[in-house]
Amino acid sequence: MGSIYGSFFAKNNFDVLCYDVWDEHVDAINNKGLRVSGISGDHTEKKIRATTNFNELKDRDLYIIATKGDAVGSVASKLADFDLSSAIVLTIQNGLGAAERIEKFMPTENVILGVAQGFGASIKAPGHAHHNGMSMIRIGEINGGLTDRLTKIVNAWEKAGFTSKGFEDIQQLIWEKFICNVAYSGPCSVFKKTIGGILNVTGDTASVTFDGTGTDPVIKRNASGHLIFTDSQNGGAGKTLQQLAASAADATAFSTVGGGSPDNRNVTNSVRRLAIIGSGSVCLLYTSDAADE
Repeated sequence: MGSIYGSFFAKNNFDVLCYDVWDEHVDAINNKGLRVSGISGDHTEKKIRATTNFNELKDRDLYIIATKGDAVGSVASKLADFDLSSAIVLTIQNGLGAAERIEKFMPTENVILGVAQGFGASIKAPGHAHHNGMSMIRIGEINGGLTDRLTKIVNAWEKAGFTSKGFEDIQQLIWEKFICNVAYSGPCSVFKKTIGGILNVTGDTASVTFDGTGTDPVIKRNASGHLIFTDSQNGGAGKTLQQLAASAADATAFSTVGGGSPDNRNVTNSVRRLAIIGSGSVCLLYTSDAADE
């Protein structure tokens, strides 16, 4: 995602410096430019620089943290050494806790939060990023409200070629995306389907074989419209999410889906808690790492 952001800003005449710990990616950008292909076309931007030296990032107007959530704290610990009195830090991640990770290392007065809606990106090769969608960059103040600086940052994203909007309550949007991710990331991974593919299930149309296990779990909908999960370990009888949770004596709730050898259950064995909200259409999965619970 950072490569997508950097390419668009540089293409629209912003002075962009990218930071990464991946030497090959940085070298490719500096030597050949940053190629971005996908929904916006295929473009190689050469008015962009990259570095592996964090100290070169000093004296910037806007810092965009586009790492995974677990790296936000590390970035903040390095930014804490900079004079950020005239700068804005915008952090854009899936899930919760970005602001809390940042405030462990630095004040958050100049930190704002972002949510990328309808975006998808991947790295094809060093110096080449691909993106599948580009809907909206949604931005808001940590403590809510609409401010002049928020408007200024939104306008910068718009100038860079993005659709962007400032929101009075960004926390609501962060929770909306989090709930969507925890509800569908697991089933999408297990059944190798997109969110749209899961939502469009109308029968025994989504199945996956776990190599070496002799188990073929299937996802389908029952007459009430609820998703149910079936595999040979429960005798072919479908179980709803609520039933899976009720039967999870050791809290490895999806042990009845897939089963088999430990090598083929790395996803299911990471489940430590399964909580059902409302009708069971949303489930929260917490890892076995006590520090993350």
